Amino acid sequence: MSRLSRGTAGAIALVLLTGPALLVAGPATAATNLPYSDPKAKGYIAFCDSQGQSVSGGNIKDLPFVATAISSEPAPAGYAVKNGKATLYAYQPRQGVDPGEWSSQPLSGSSIYSNAKHPMASVTTADKPLEQILQAYPARWDGLLQLRMFYSAPNMQPYTIQYPATSIRVTGDTWRIVDGGTVPCNVGKAVSIETILLPPSSFPAPSKVAATASTPTGSTPSADTTGSTVLAGDDGGQPTPASGDSDGALIGLLAVAGVGVLAGLMSWIRQRSVRTP
Repeated sequence: MSRLSRGTAGAIALVLLTGPALLVAGPATAATNLPYSDPKAKGYIAFCDSQGQSVSGGNIKDLPFVATAISSEPAPAGYAVKNGKATLYAYQPRQGVDPGEWSSQPLSGSSIYSNAKHPMASVTTADKPLEQILQAYPARWDGLLQLRMFYSAPNMQPYTIQYPATSIRVTGDTWRIVDGGTVPCNVGKAVSIETILLPPSSFPAPSKVAATASTPTGSTPSADTTGSTVLAGDDGGQPTPASGDSDGALIGLLAVAGVGVLAGLMSWIRQRSVRTP
C-alpha cells in the first residue's frame, strides 16, 4: 500500500471511530426544537420538589405542581432588593400569535426570594394544579405550555421586559420539560405571600397522583432527539414493585414449601416406625 493510500485509510478509520463521538459531544439544544421562539425569553426556569430534588416532570393533578421554581438568571437591576418578589405564570402558545399576546394564568403567588442571583417562586397547595390551568387554556400547540417568571419590588412596576422561560409538554395526565435545565435547589429560599396573608384553612394537604420524575440536584435532564426530556423510569405512571415486596413473597413461598416437605417427612417416619417389628 502506498504512503498516500495508508494516510487516506488512516483518515477514514479516524472518522469512523471518532465521528459518532463528535456528533454527540456538543451540548443538547432542546429549545431549538420548539415550534416557536420568544425574543423576550432570557434564561430558563428550573423546578424543585419539597425534598429539594430537581424535577423534570410530573402529573398535572399534583398539588402543588412543583414546590419551587428557580430562575437561571439574576434579578434585573432595581429588583435585586429586599422584598423583591417573583411570580410564576403559565402561558398558552398559539400558532400564528405573537408570544406577547398569548393567554396566561398565574401558577403561584408572589414570593419573596432570598437570593437575587437566582430568584425563586414558591408554589403552595393554595395555588391551582396544572390540570385547572389546562382546563382554561388547553395545550393545543404540540401539547406545549410556556412558563415564565416575572419580578416585582417595592415602588417598582412589575418587570416584564425580559423573563426566564421554560416550555413543558403535556401528554395525557403527565408533563415534562422540553427545554431549559436545572439549578441547585439549595441556592436560596422563597416565601409565598400566600403563607403570610391567607389562613391555614386555605392550604389543603399536598397530593401526588403519580410519582414524579426527578434528577439529582445540579444535574441536567437528558433529552431525546426530538428535544423532549427523557424521564428516568418513565413507564406511563405504573408503579414499580419494591424489591422488598418481591423478596418477601419469595421467602413466603419457600417457607410454605419447606413446611410441606417437613410434614411429608414426618408422616413417612411415623409410617416407617409402625411397620418396624
